[in-house]
Amino acid sequence: GATFTEIKNSLGGMPIEFIPLVVAEKDAVTGALGARDAFVIDVGGDETTLLAIRGGRFAHAAFVPYGVRRFTEALGKKAKLQYAEARDYIRHYGQGMGGRHLQVLAGEVATEAVAEWKNLFVRALDSFYPVGPLPADVLLTGGGARFPELRSAVQAPDWLGTVSYAAAPALRVVEGATFFGGDTLGGHLDGPEDAGLASLMVYSTNHQPLF
Repeated sequence: GATFTEIKNSLGGMPIEFIPLVVAEKDAVTGALGARDAFVIDVGGDETTLLAIRGGRFAHAAFVPYGVRRFTEALGKKAKLQYAEARDYIRHYGQGMGGRHLQVLAGEVATEAVAEWKNLFVRALDSFYPVGPLPADVLLTGGGARFPELRSAVQAPDWLGTVSYAAAPALRVVEGATFFGGDTLGGHLDGPEDAGLASLMVYSTNHQPLF
């Protein structure tokens, strides 16, 4: 609490608010995208956030301790690279860049990592049972959304049917610019890894503080 107060004072009294990212993502999905029912999968750097939205309201959230960092570490171990080098390699792979050797090696690592990620992901779905079936509309975001292997794993119909009335997900990859009608705001918003930042921007623009 003292640290948060110090941060506010260092900004000259500028009104700031500390909120969980899932709150901002819920507001951005319902407000900017107009979605009333959706299941958000945000594959970030250190973890994956799962968010269920029902009737425009926050229904439930869960977290999986597996993100892009694990992909990077696996590539570094396989290719005997330092973490910084592996991070650049995996980023280039997600953007479809790099030579043939990189594409093959990173693709093998991504395939193995996604299999491990999906096992944890499916197990985390158990916590959503009390809030009812998940909607068919699935929004995939975060840096992990760049990997074709992960998109295919989420788009596969082998997981949603156990927790939803829908047989297969209607998948949509959400990028940062998606919340602003495709506008990158002068290039400051890039791919799905910027969706969290864009959500906070939407929240700060539209939110009315209680006090």
